[in-house]
Amino acid sequence: MSITAPGVATVTVENRGAKDFATFVIEDQRHPLPPEDLTEKVIISRSAIERDFTAKAYNTYPLSVQTITITNTSDEPIVGPLYLTVRDLPKDVELWLRVANAPANPPPGMILYVGRTAAEGVSIPVRLTPKDGRKINPGETVSTPLYFLGPADETRYRLGVVRSMDERQIK
Repeated sequence: MSITAPGVATVTVENRGAKDFATFVIEDQRHPLPPEDLTEKVIISRSAIERDFTAKAYNTYPLSVQTITITNTSDEPIVGPLYLTVRDLPKDVELWLRVANAPANPPPGMILYVGRTAAEGVSIPVRLTPKDGRKINPGETVSTPLYFLGPADETRYRLGVVRSMDERQIK
């Protein structure tokens, strides 16, 4: 099989008011497509930032947490892999992410959060996990918590949504 035109295609089927989608991503994994900015197709909502005394940096310092909710406002599914991009964090604030596949009842001392920083103008990608795995249908939402160490303020950083097969390509 050869790929003649990489990209994304969505087939929409409607019957008596019922609507369904079949979405295909055609991509050579050895030469992935560049990241696609999908921010204009979504609404990004932020909860208030609160201190979470159970989430700790270096197993010592309590982290602040904010829940980010992404809603697909377009007429078609948004297909992934999808990433939330966090940009322009203040220099005195670090973004911390919960370790993937952490057990529900971790043993004492297990590291559950990992700090991430980025140079000015560079995004920190946070993998999104839609309900059905790889896509957010029209009107559906996906949420993810962001954890901060330092004086976090939700108005001091920017968010976006991108599709990319290769997290390392996200800038």
